[in-house]
Amino acid sequence: MAVVRVTGGITVGRNSNSPLGGPGSGSDTVGAALRAVADNERVKAVVLRVDSPGGSYVASDAIRNEVLRLRSTGRPVIASMGGVAASGGYFVAMPADVIVAQPGTITGSIGVLTGKGVVRDALGRIGISREAVSEGANAQMYSAQEEFTDEQWARLEETLDRIYKDFVAKAAQDRGLPEDQLESLARGRVWTGADAHSHKLIDELGGFQHALTLACNRAGLDRDEIAVTAVPHRNLLSQLKAPTTTDDLAVSAAPLTLDGLTTGLYSALGLPPAGVLRMPFSWEIS
Repeated sequence: MAVVRVTGGITVGRNSNSPLGGPGSGSDTVGAALRAVADNERVKAVVLRVDSPGGSYVASDAIRNEVLRLRSTGRPVIASMGGVAASGGYFVAMPADVIVAQPGTITGSIGVLTGKGVVRDALGRIGISREAVSEGANAQMYSAQEEFTDEQWARLEETLDRIYKDFVAKAAQDRGLPEDQLESLARGRVWTGADAHSHKLIDELGGFQHALTLACNRAGLDRDEIAVTAVPHRNLLSQLKAPTTTDDLAVSAAPLTLDGLTTGLYSALGLPPAGVLRMPFSWEIS
C-alpha cells in the first residue's frame, strides 16, 4: 500500500518547506511519486492523502492527470482528506475512485481566485529597489512591482472564467454529476465534509484508517498484513544527489531563494503566491 501526500500549497516544480509559508507540494515531486507507484508492481493500492488549500491551476491539473494515469493501471486510488482539501486540493482528489473526508473537513471551494501583492512602495521604504528588463506590454503582468492595467485586468478575468469552466467540467466528469448540478455546488462555495457528502462531492465520511481499509477491500488485501509505504521516500544517499529529470524522486525540495521568501510571506499573509486554484486564506482545524 502506497501513501502519496499532497500537503500545503500546490505549486509547479518541487516540494518546498518555507520557514514562513510551511510545507508545499510541487507537481514535479508529487507527479514523480505517482509515476513511481504506477511502475511498481508490488503496489496494489494507493491512498492519496490531501491536506491542502490549493494553489497553482497548472500544477493541480498535472497532478490530477497523474492520478488518472495511475487509475488506468487498474489499481484503486482512495483520496483521504485531512483538515482542508479545497480548491486545488479538491481538484487533485476528485478523480480518485473514492473520496473520504472527515465531517469537519473544509472541502469543495470549486472556484478560482488570484491576485498579487504590490510591494514596490513597501520595499522602497526600507531602501530596497528592484529593476527588470522586459519586452512586451504584459511581460511583467504578475510582477509585484506594478499594478494591473485595465487591459491586464480584462485579460485576467477572461483567464479566470476559462479556468473556472474547466474546473467545473472536470469536477462534473470525475464525480459523475450533470454539469449544471455541479456548477450550482461550485461558485467558490466552501463545504464541510458532512455537507460535501450530502451533495455527492465526496463519497464517504471517515479518517485515514478508513481510507486504508477501503483501499485494502478494493484491492483484495488483508488489512492486518499489508505494508504501508509513504512515497516519495528517499534514503540519505539519494538526498545528497541533485535531480536529473522530473521522474527523479530527488525533486523533493526547492532551494531557498529571495523569491521563495517572498512566496512564503505571501502565504503567511493569506495571499496566493502562485496560481489560481487556492483558498483565499488559511484554515486551521482544531
